[in-house]
Amino acid sequence: MAFEAREDAYADYAYYTDEYGGTVLTEEKFGSAVIWSTALIDQMTFGRVRSLSEIPSCVSDAACSAAEKYATFRDAKARGFASESNDGYSVSYAGTGDGAMDSMMSSVRQEIKVYLANTGLLYRGVRP
Repeated sequence: MAFEAREDAYADYAYYTDEYGGTVLTEEKFGSAVIWSTALIDQMTFGRVRSLSEIPSCVSDAACSAAEKYATFRDAKARGFASESNDGYSVSYAGTGDGAMDSMMSSVRQEIKVYLANTGLLYRGVRP
């Protein structure tokens, strides 16, 4: 039985493969990684996505992108690699320690910002 992402994740495996065009992750790896990426997006958007009536595709795309980076990092760390390449997708980290985690987190946050720029979801102020 394949691991399925929780219902409240911002993307499912069908979206990842069909809409986002992802090929890097298996369904099992995607399921656990998208839960992590959903939590990160919630943190970065101060939970604003949860108040929307529908999840915009830019949020789902951000979740898929972050899930790929996180899962790739997690796998590389488990194997002790500093870089990895898979079918044209390449990722490198300075190492697998805390500095590498910081580097990966910075990279993922920047990527999420690209997807969510100009949506108002990343706004740090208070709205009237």
